[in-house]
Amino acid sequence: MQALVLADQNTWERDELAVLAESADCVLSLGDFIWGDLAPLSAVATKKMGVYGNHCHEDYLADLGFENLHLRTLEFGGLTFGGFQGCVRYKRGDGFMYSQGEAEQLLADFPRVDVMVCHAPPRSVHDVDNPTHSGFTALSTYCLQHHPRYLLHGHTYPTVVKKTDAGKSITTRLGQTEVIYVHGLQIVTL
Repeated sequence: MQALVLADQNTWERDELAVLAESADCVLSLGDFIWGDLAPLSAVATKKMGVYGNHCHEDYLADLGFENLHLRTLEFGGLTFGGFQGCVRYKRGDGFMYSQGEAEQLLADFPRVDVMVCHAPPRSVHDVDNPTHSGFTALSTYCLQHHPRYLLHGHTYPTVVKKTDAGKSITTRLGQTEVIYVHGLQIVTL
C-alpha cells in the first residue's frame, strides 16, 4: 500500500498535492497544518486519515474528508489504522498536548493496530531531550507490548534532519515496530 504522508510543513505546490493524493492508496496527515494547507485534498476521493498536532487550532480534518484516528481504529486495505494526536505538554494553554501520565491513561486499553498514526514519537526514538520535542513513554510501551508494524510521526527534528529538509523520512526499529519520522511530504510503502 502506498501512503502519501504529510507532516508539519506545507512544502508542496497546490496542484501537486491533489495529483500525488490521487495516485496513492491513502493519505495520512500527522498534524500541524491549517485548513488551507490541506484544502486541495477536499475533492480527492482517496481514503484520508489523520491526527491533529500541537499547533492545530481548528477542526479541519472532518471538513476536508479525513477520518480523525485519535484513539480510534479503522480498517482499510487489509490494515488496521489507529492514532494518537498531539505532543507532550510543554506549556499551559489550549492545544493538543498531554502529560506523560495522561497519555499513559489514554493508551492503556488501546487495541493493537498495524499502523499507528501519531503526531509525536515514542520516547527515545527520533525525539529530542527538551520539553517541546520529547516523545511519549506511553507510545514506546505501546509499541513494545502490541507490536504495530508501523508507527508514523512528525513533530520533532532529529539531529540528522534539519528543519529545512522537507520531504525527508527516517526509519528506526523499536522492537518489532518500524518507527517512521516524516517531515513535509513523503510517499511511504506500508
